[in-house]
Amino acid sequence: MTTQQDHEAIQSGFVAALGRAATDSEALVLHAVARYETGFGRWWKSAAGKASNNLGAIQYKTPKALGLVGPPYPEVSPDGLGFLYQDTTPQPDGTSKKYYVYFRRYASLPEGAKALARTVYVVNGRSKVLAAASRGDVYGVSAAMHATRYYEGWGATVEKRIANHHKAMLGALRAICGALGKPLPSIGAMPSTEPGGDITSHPTLRRGSGGPLNERAHVKTLQQALNSSKPGLALIVDGRFGPATEQAVRDFQSAYSLVVDGVVGPLTWGALEA
Repeated sequence: MTTQQDHEAIQSGFVAALGRAATDSEALVLHAVARYETGFGRWWKSAAGKASNNLGAIQYKTPKALGLVGPPYPEVSPDGLGFLYQDTTPQPDGTSKKYYVYFRRYASLPEGAKALARTVYVVNGRSKVLAAASRGDVYGVSAAMHATRYYEGWGATVEKRIANHHKAMLGALRAICGALGKPLPSIGAMPSTEPGGDITSHPTLRRGSGGPLNERAHVKTLQQALNSSKPGLALIVDGRFGPATEQAVRDFQSAYSLVVDGVVGPLTWGALEA
């Protein structure tokens, strides 16, 4: 299979899952997820995995959930719907422990691409991932995928985990776009290391913000975004970051598994605008 054929399967799967054609950036981001997660299904460890058409590490059930006793376990689940995956997880004492899970099998590549599109863009409130992909905002995609628990990632902090995912996605996109002769999406900026830097044009905001006129405009944008994020919320859009706005920020951060500190920095802005 060529990269072009892979991309056509992604586009077909998107149509089947969402009922419309994908934009270039939506298809490219989805293709990048498949390449990064599983090498478009070619990086699975077993022969059954490589033939599974599972493009995104989509899990099925554990051996225990299937009523299996072992190990060893069969390479393909008794119902034919999953293939066995074995790995290790680190333990507090420095050792590693084996674990087993069955990942989904699909009858064809388009079926696997359809499942990937649903998993990345539809289920578990992932319309925010789709919105970021539609804008071509790859950092926003990584942030929204983490916020909706698509991946845990690696790194000492949430920021580093998202940054590492973003970096891997960019690597996949460069390879795909190079092969297809397409331009990269508008890749989105990494958070600045400067104080107050963020992934948008907004400054970091906290309780008490909203004094200078230019800052007040950003607080109004924040208040409008918070109102849109939660049905029934009716913050007064006055550009003043008071206790009601701070509580709404904390509630939003809690809902999106962000650090609940009431401070609107890079990740909170990214989640609000995803």
